[in-house]
Amino acid sequence: MSVTKIKYENTVNLAITINNFTKLGKTFADITRVLFLLKSNASQADAAAPIQKAYPNEGITLNLVDEKIIVNIAKADFGGDMLQADATYLIAIGVEFNDSGEFYEDKDDKLERKLYVIPDKIRS
Repeated sequence: MSVTKIKYENTVNLAITINNFTKLGKTFADITRVLFLLKSNASQADAAAPIQKAYPNEGITLNLVDEKIIVNIAKADFGGDMLQADATYLIAIGVEFNDSGEFYEDKDDKLERKLYVIPDKIRS
């Protein structure tokens, strides 16, 4: 299991590597869309995920040189119905290649990716 830790209300760029391109017969340059979700639990519906971002226009960029998907978590992504302090979220990633309309769900070689939000200050 891979756990990334971020501080509550801090802006951070998460760099995500997809390792299975050769198994799929694809390259990083074949990516046309990416869906990124932070889910409270595995059974949570995608539409109910507290954080949903999409490439090419919603807080995700592709680093073609390092072959990483960069996801921006901004201060606006915290609080309310979004990310909460002292909580762990499952990271779900879907990748579409060559405008196929089908998304490959990255499982990180069967390891779970998680994000833990560290409380940055005492809250009442």
